[in-house]
Amino acid sequence: MHDRRPIWENLGGECGPSVTLSEEEEASMAADLSEDFEEQVERLHAEIELLRDLSEVTRLVSEPDPARGILERICALAGTSLPGCEVGMSLGGQVRDLESGASSSERAERLDRAQRAAGEGPCLSALADQTPHEAVGGELTERWPAFGPVATADGVEAVLAVPFLVEGRSRGALNVYAMDAARLDDRARRLTSLLAEPAAAALANAQLYHRSAELARNLSIAMESRGVIEQAKGIIMFRRRCSEDDAFARLRQVSQDHNIKVRDLAQQVVSHAAAFPAEGTAPPAPLAELLRPAEDAMD
Repeated sequence: MHDRRPIWENLGGECGPSVTLSEEEEASMAADLSEDFEEQVERLHAEIELLRDLSEVTRLVSEPDPARGILERICALAGTSLPGCEVGMSLGGQVRDLESGASSSERAERLDRAQRAAGEGPCLSALADQTPHEAVGGELTERWPAFGPVATADGVEAVLAVPFLVEGRSRGALNVYAMDAARLDDRARRLTSLLAEPAAAALANAQLYHRSAELARNLSIAMESRGVIEQAKGIIMFRRRCSEDDAFARLRQVSQDHNIKVRDLAQQVVSHAAAFPAEGTAPPAPLAELLRPAEDAMD
């Protein structure tokens, strides 16, 4: 037969004197435990939703400006995932090139600007040290005499800045401003670090995207230039009755004499030939000099 005494009495022999609770006390304790459990479940559910949203963030990389889109999305997530806090993002590695990336509120954007104007603050410290910086209450003014009073006057009780590291260098920071210091707890710190990771990845991907796009443009220009130059060389070879090497040497010499890029001069040669000028029509300078037959040049 099961012992139906309260569990606290069963534990009494091993853990100490037995404790007898009234039905009202047991009900109150059960309610507290139930409320705490429900709160934990809600937090867990919120974090699962956050992770799900962060997975969606990575799909924004295909947009024309992937970094900006992801940063704005992360700020929106931060606004709902960090209650009682407002979030801003600053991009850049130094004070002189620091700019606003995104923000969850006008106050966060205003505080980000205040840090840049003061030349100090948690964001700039995080960028310099490549580590998170946090301050609560009076620490704000003690650590950042110019920025601290501005933040305090704007209702800020605690701040946290987590840097974005791209290829081992600081490229920005996620700035969390808490109007209630109690809101900046371990959970908020963990979520802030979690939010900073995709932001850093977005900047890294954007950097790679722009490098690749620039390389593709340069290659395209190079291939186009090569094609035009090859066509121009053929025209010069025909007009001057010379070799390929001599044709290119002549093209390069005339481009230097007239301070014209080789590609631009080659394009002029091709465009002139494509216009099918009437026989005996003299080409415009410097094409006349470039296309003059070799025997005429010796006269």
